[in-house]
Amino acid sequence: MKKLNILVCSDSFKGSLSSKDIIDIYKKEAKDVNIIGVEMADGGEGTLDAISKVGKYEWKEIECTNPLFEKIKAKYLLSKDVAIIEMAQASGITLIPYKDGNAAKTTTFGTGELILDAIKNGVKHIYITVGGSATNDGGIGALGALGFIFLDDRNNALALTGENLIKIKKIDTSDAIDFSGIKFTVVADVENKLLGEKGATYVYGPQKGAVGEIKEQLEEGMKNYNSVVLKALGIDMSTLDHGGAAGGLASGLMAFLGADVQSGIETVLYLLDFDTLLNNVDAVITGEGCIDEQSLQGKVICGISKRCIKKNIPVYVMAGYKKINSAEGIKDIKTLSEIAKSTEDSILNAKTYASIVAKNLLEEIVKDYKGL
Repeated sequence: MKKLNILVCSDSFKGSLSSKDIIDIYKKEAKDVNIIGVEMADGGEGTLDAISKVGKYEWKEIECTNPLFEKIKAKYLLSKDVAIIEMAQASGITLIPYKDGNAAKTTTFGTGELILDAIKNGVKHIYITVGGSATNDGGIGALGALGFIFLDDRNNALALTGENLIKIKKIDTSDAIDFSGIKFTVVADVENKLLGEKGATYVYGPQKGAVGEIKEQLEEGMKNYNSVVLKALGIDMSTLDHGGAAGGLASGLMAFLGADVQSGIETVLYLLDFDTLLNNVDAVITGEGCIDEQSLQGKVICGISKRCIKKNIPVYVMAGYKKINSAEGIKDIKTLSEIAKSTEDSILNAKTYASIVAKNLLEEIVKDYKGL
C-alpha cells in the first residue's frame, strides 16, 4: 500500500494545545504515513501566525498607539499588494489591564495607523480581522488616523474615544487619505448590529469596562454617531450586519471605506490557498477544543469539511470534548475527554491524551483506507 498523505489542520484547543502542538503530536505518532501540517485559525487569535507559515507574506512591524494612547510596537502581514491586519495587535483587550470605564476611554487609532502604513506600502487589498477589541469607539479612532476629523458643535476636533461619540456634530473629510482603488475586507464572525440590546455596547461593552451609567452613555453616543454619519454619508450603520464587531469598528470601516465583510474561516482558507493544499491528500484531520452545533456553522471544522466534501476527501476530527456525535462529511470524531478522568484532567494533561487519540486516529485512517 502506498504511503498515505494526511493533512493535519486543527484549530487550537484554547488553554491547552496550540495548532502547532497538535501538528507536532501527529508527526511524532505517525507510522508509515506522511503528515502535512498546516496551522489553522478562524480569524481570531493566531490567524496571522497561521497565515505567515505559508510563506507568501512577510511581517511588518511599526510603532503605533495602543487602546489608551500609549506607544507600542505592532505587526501585520504584507505581500506585494495584500496586507492582513489583526486589530487586536494594536487595539486588543489583552494590551491593557481591565478597569471600569475603559470602554469610554479607549481608541482604535492604532489600528488605523496599521492600515495607513499598509496603504503607504502600496497595497491594493487590506484584510482587517476584528476580534478581541478593547474599544467601543465606532471606529472613529481608526478613521481619525486616516485623516477623518470628527467635530463638536464648536468645530473643535474631538479626541477619538467612545465617550466623545455623543459630541460629534460634523465630519470633516477634506484631509482624509485617498483610498480609491483599495479594497477593504473586514474579517468578522460576529453578526451583531451596531445598536440595541444585541449591539456592540450592550453585548460586548461590559467586558471592556462599559458598566453602569457608562454603558448607557456609550449607547447614546453610538446613536448620535450613527445619526451624523447617516446625514453626512447617507449610510445607516444600524442596519449593517456584523456592524457591532469590535465596538463598532466594522460599521465605521464599512461606512467610510466601503469595506465588505467575510467570515473568518472562509477568509483564512482563501489566504492559505487551502484547495491547492488538498491536492494529493488522502485524508484530513482537523479539530477544536469543543465540537458542537456552532462548529458546523462557520468555524474551522465547517470550512474545512465543506472543501473536503467537494474533493471527496474523508475528514476526521480530534476535539477536547464533543456535544455532537456526527456531522456531514466527517468520518469520525474522537475526543480527549473520552479517555481522560475528567474535563479538567483532559485540559491539564492535553498533550498526553492528544497523543493517544492521534495514534488511534492514524491507525483508523490506515485501516479505513485499506478497506476501500
